[in-house]
Amino acid sequence: MVLLIDPYAHRLWSMSEIRVANAVAAVLIRTHEALDIGELARAIRRAYRPGMQAHSLKLHVERDLGLEDRKH
Repeated sequence: MVLLIDPYAHRLWSMSEIRVANAVAAVLIRTHEALDIGELARAIRRAYRPGMQAHSLKLHVERDLGLEDRKH
């Protein structure tokens, strides 16, 4: 498991929010191997809104980092 959002450093985040953020981080790290971990963590913090689902967060982070799928 990847732990980019540390529950002790981000006490305002609930454990379920941290799990969502970390799940998104794990998926993006597996899909984009050359991804800068620090930039990914910052993008997750910028994009996350309370109650956000993993799929929505992933799309926002991909857009923020310029990783969105261009196959459409």
